[in-house]
Amino acid sequence: MGNRNVIMENIIKDIDSAYAYLKTSAMFKLSLSSKELFHSNFLEWLSNVDQEAFKGLILDMAGIEEDYEWPKVWRVKREYNNFDLCVVAYDQYSEDTENEKVDDDEDFRILFVIENKVKSIPYKEQLERYTQEAEDKNKAYWRNRGSAKLKEYGINGNKNDGKYWIGVENGSWVLKQCVESGRGKDAKWSEVKKLIPATDDGKWKNNKTNFIEYYAEQGKNQSPPIHYILLSLAKNFPEYDGKNVWKVDITDSKDNEIEIDWKVCYYSNYYSKIANAFKLDDDGLNSQIIKDYCKFIECLTTLSKEWAKDYEEKSQEANQFLYSDNIKGAHRLRIHDLYQKLKFSYLCTQLFISIKNKYGEEYEVFPSNQGGLFKEKNKLSSDKKYICVNYTYLHGEPLLEINVHPECKNGVELYYAIQVQGNAYEHGIQVKKRKAKDVWDELDKEQMKIIKGWMNIGISKWEMKSDFAVKPNRENPYNKYDMNDGTYVYQKYIINNDVTIKTVLGQMLEDLQYVSNEIKNSGSI
Repeated sequence: MGNRNVIMENIIKDIDSAYAYLKTSAMFKLSLSSKELFHSNFLEWLSNVDQEAFKGLILDMAGIEEDYEWPKVWRVKREYNNFDLCVVAYDQYSEDTENEKVDDDEDFRILFVIENKVKSIPYKEQLERYTQEAEDKNKAYWRNRGSAKLKEYGINGNKNDGKYWIGVENGSWVLKQCVESGRGKDAKWSEVKKLIPATDDGKWKNNKTNFIEYYAEQGKNQSPPIHYILLSLAKNFPEYDGKNVWKVDITDSKDNEIEIDWKVCYYSNYYSKIANAFKLDDDGLNSQIIKDYCKFIECLTTLSKEWAKDYEEKSQEANQFLYSDNIKGAHRLRIHDLYQKLKFSYLCTQLFISIKNKYGEEYEVFPSNQGGLFKEKNKLSSDKKYICVNYTYLHGEPLLEINVHPECKNGVELYYAIQVQGNAYEHGIQVKKRKAKDVWDELDKEQMKIIKGWMNIGISKWEMKSDFAVKPNRENPYNKYDMNDGTYVYQKYIINNDVTIKTVLGQMLEDLQYVSNEIKNSGSI
């Protein structure tokens, strides 16, 4: 295990030892202000401590075992294009170039993208978006190289300056001096035609834009692909099958769908990878910092494993939804939010899998971290049916939600909501406004009947509680609040302390079945 034995004496295996160590850990205390930023910043710091060790760490995280040719000039960037961290190459610079000149230049190609998830959970849609942005960035980089190559021969932009023509001859791109320019014979074209092969034959023509596009495609294909790494504390999240590689889909420049791999690296393995990569057998300051960090991460992974025993599927029938002894220690160390986020990411994943399996043929089922279907409404089609399983952290508490979007009726968009937050269990309806007037004026009698039936489903074990006074003479005596472009109305129930996790999840699925039946019976809502 290399250097790992140096720092892994007295391996932390139980929850009490983990809590005890974290109380004394400087790295843990410093991380509390911003957990994910802290870990990404720490990884970036490692690149400055020992570049060769950092290279080994990144290759280990990416699962690259063969020889990897690193560029002469590379940097680690934080929060570029919202990527938590990326490693980039500057092919246009030499090793003796001033650091400030390199660091300020945005013209680079991406080697590695690292998405870091400690307190939050990964979503495939986010990874697809980041992948597309990274691939497009590298394509733009090679376009810039093609433009630079043309400028070497006096061709700027797409203007025909009358000196050179670029086109295809005998299957290769070539650059020729125009006879009409009075310059006489060809100049330097023999060098340029070696740059890239043509994809098709054609007659001579002014074709600078196509040259740049083909140059970019060839440059991208001839350089190493971008490696994507997902670093995650949680091991359960929607649309992920638990394998070491998560495949996402993007489109290339010709709108062809291509599949890209994200290598999944768990924090439970990450700290040992750091220990293996860096020399930690001395008492220097950097070694002490890295040792403390590795111990801190070991404690977090031990805690996450022990916490999971509270809410994993085999424990849900016995364990209460609202309470656990383990959360007391987490509260004392101010990491109870981490406990809750890991718990609800697990429950969200479990719900998503169950719903996808049962309703996947009838509905489009997808997860979201954007606040549910209402927040995703611009992506939806009014003539399709959707189910969204949403998990987020709102007002200091985790929120777990199932949204259902039936086909639109009379132009009025309604969304069913089954929502759990804290001890509150809600049946809700989200209504998208079309006009400034009260949304209820736009609903017909059939729609109102369905809504009232949904709101008034009784749950015998829970007592109903209203947060707001009912306005007099109002036809719809439910809790509600207005949003910028709609209204949310709901009936609220209280989850008693003795209710189990299995009961709550079972009730959510039972209510979803009710909604699905209502939609089938009415055809829409």
